Amino acid sequence: MTFRAVTKDDLPLIESLFVDDTSGQVAPPNPTWLEYVTSSENVYCIVHFDDNTPIAVTQFDLEDAAASMSVFIREGMRGKGLFSVIIKDALSVLPTRIRTVNAYISEANHPSVAAFKRFGFEGALEKDDDGLLIFTFDLTAH
Repeated sequence: MTFRAVTKDDLPLIESLFVDDTSGQVAPPNPTWLEYVTSSENVYCIVHFDDNTPIAVTQFDLEDAAASMSVFIREGMRGKGLFSVIIKDALSVLPTRIRTVNAYISEANHPSVAAFKRFGFEGALEKDDDGLLIFTFDLTAH
C-alpha cells in the first residue's frame, strides 16, 4: 500500500471512493471540501492506494497539540484488515507537535467503533454536540 497528500486535482479520484458506498453516513466530497483540505496549513488529507487503486482517504484537522481525524474506506475494502495499516500511515505524517488524535464516530457505526478501539483509541464515554462518540488516541504513549 502507498499513500500521498490529496492535491487540488484529486476530486475525481476521491469521488471514486464513494461510488459504491451504501452507508449514507458520509457526504461525498465536493469542490468546497477539496479547496479546504488542499489550501489550509492546519489540514492534512491523505489518499491511500492498493496497487494504484484508491481505497481510503484520511483527514486531520489540527488545532494546537491535537488533531481531529476522519477516515473513509471504500466499501469494497472494508473488513479486510486494512484499517490499522491506513491509520499507521496517516498518523506518520502528523507534525511532532500533535500529541492527541480525536475521532468522532456515530454510535450506530459499530464496525468503525470496533476498529478504532482495536487500534488503541480510548474513550467514547462522552459525546460531542452532534451526538457523536469521541475516541482519543495518545500519540505520546505509542
